[in-house]
Amino acid sequence: MLTAVAVLIGGGLVFLGWKMTSGEGDEPSAPIEKGSAEESAATSTSENYSPKSDTLISKTDDTSVSNPSEAGTTEAQLDEILRDTEQPNHVVAQKLLAIAADRSSSKQIRTDALTHGLDLIDPQNYQENAIQPILLNPNAPRELQQIVWDDLADHEDPELLETTARNLSETEGHPLQEEAAEWIEDFGTDEGE
Repeated sequence: MLTAVAVLIGGGLVFLGWKMTSGEGDEPSAPIEKGSAEESAATSTSENYSPKSDTLISKTDDTSVSNPSEAGTTEAQLDEILRDTEQPNHVVAQKLLAIAADRSSSKQIRTDALTHGLDLIDPQNYQENAIQPILLNPNAPRELQQIVWDDLADHEDPELLETTARNLSETEGHPLQEEAAEWIEDFGTDEGE
């Protein structure tokens, strides 16, 4: 009798363990193959593996999103956009700049998307897709704002540069407010005043 009770309890524990590791309880999890990405990630002490997004998330990267299911654009998705030869450059640039403005993506993805997007953007869409959502947005990361500011300074549109500098200098608390005011003092025209 005691043996039967022990077998029943042991069997119940095995069943509970199987149900907990299988996710939905329908089928047991497949074993991790030796040498696979899952095995590497499962044994790694410095990275977490997210099978939903098929990405590795570094524990030390403070710019990554804590919940991979809520993560923004991944590096693979960014590469896919950059390799798309069927879309015109301005469309690719708009997609890249939208990623740069998306707070759910990591800072590194946003920076990469921004630099590529600025290389491809056409002058007609520059203000709408780069300046408005990133440079003039006081909540955008300062590093991204600085990239757009530097790019704008190299642009061949002095009127847009001065107008943007004046907007920045008048925006209380903007990270580039002081730099824009200095630019106006050094290079601005009297027409804007």
